Amino acid sequence: MAVQGATLFDKKFIGDPVLIGTSRDRYDGLLMAGEVVRMEFKGIRDAMLFTDLRMVVIDPQGIRGKKVAIASIPWKSISAFSVENSGTFDLDAELKVCGSGFGVCEVMFTKGTDVEGVNAFITEKVFGFDSFASAGLTNGAASAEGVPEDESVFTVVLKTCPKGFSQRAKLEVALRKVTETGPAEARKLLKQLPRSVKEGLSKDEAEQVGAYLVSQGAEIQIERSG
Repeated sequence: MAVQGATLFDKKFIGDPVLIGTSRDRYDGLLMAGEVVRMEFKGIRDAMLFTDLRMVVIDPQGIRGKKVAIASIPWKSISAFSVENSGTFDLDAELKVCGSGFGVCEVMFTKGTDVEGVNAFITEKVFGFDSFASAGLTNGAASAEGVPEDESVFTVVLKTCPKGFSQRAKLEVALRKVTETGPAEARKLLKQLPRSVKEGLSKDEAEQVGAYLVSQGAEIQIERSG
């Protein structure tokens, strides 16, 4: 995509998918009433959110990072986008979004980030096509399809995990964050599948935890537990 005019922000490194809420202190007061964070990423300094309404890039500035620049791009304003996974010799994966009035904005992910999941989510938001579900991020991944909306308690069940050592290690780290346990407990969970990993959650909380685990290579299911 050719750059036309000034961009909203310079290229940012927003790192890995992280548990939703990791950078909450940076954005909690910025969200609108009812706005839900669906995916969250965190680099060394910069961070990014995908909410149900927009893409938000958080850019701490200065030595101490007390000054923070926030860039918001509504999904409806994006006219084109592209994703690029990391090749054999590349260190980063990339996302570029383009729209009238803000040119082309680019962010970089850590190598190994699930860019298919990123592409599926943005496709759904930009075009209205539910490819987020077809990519395995809903219905047994990050939603509670078939669960009555009026029920408020859900359980996230880990069904399968990746076979590759590096992907399995990433999922183990993610499980430690979700369950707030140590390495031994996380490894034990991975050996006893299927297994519930988080209980007593609201529907939104369960979807957020599920989306995070799926981004780390897991297959999960969300079940009504009460």
